[in-house]
Amino acid sequence: MWRVGSLLGGVACMIAAGWIGYSYRAGDTLFEPILAFLGLFGAWAFAETKAVAPEPRTALLHPHDVVLGQKVRDCFTERNKRYLRENSFGASFRYASLDFVRDFLERQGPEHEFENASLDNLVAEISQKAAALCERIDQYGNPISHRDEWWSLAPEQERISDWHSKETSQKIAEVDRLADEVAEAADAFERTFRKLSPESYLGGANV
Repeated sequence: MWRVGSLLGGVACMIAAGWIGYSYRAGDTLFEPILAFLGLFGAWAFAETKAVAPEPRTALLHPHDVVLGQKVRDCFTERNKRYLRENSFGASFRYASLDFVRDFLERQGPEHEFENASLDNLVAEISQKAAALCERIDQYGNPISHRDEWWSLAPEQERISDWHSKETSQKIAEVDRLADEVAEAADAFERTFRKLSPESYLGGANV
């Protein structure tokens, strides 16, 4: 709108300048054309300033979504996602090493729902994969004797002998795959959240 006003103002200034020139040659009074020119020039200058000024940036996300998105990022930091990808659950692992996934799953209810449908769907995808991962860990895993904080998907005898049966190998492969899928779902959320809330990344990536 301001660009159109700037163009029309420029044309009007040219007309007023022509009026001044015509009046001068004709010996008429110059007061009125000069006054008109000054008024039109001021209006043109104002419109030009508005036309080139950047439009105020409209927030892409509801503030509630920005807060929730940051909480998801705090759970799935780059370090935690790297653990999900690189750790093999064929080896013994600390049960608490997946507490960040369990903490994420505890965030349920309307207060944890996103206004933005895309983000809400992406978080639902993370929740589905994360719930499956934790369910398989609890179903297949067992605490190691005298070291309850450490768990293993392999039965005690297989763990001691460092040999896995076909059934155990399949369980390990399933859990490793689910861990990868949780990390991938968290990455998908991260990419979309970064586009919608770039200001959340001014301080750098969560490590």
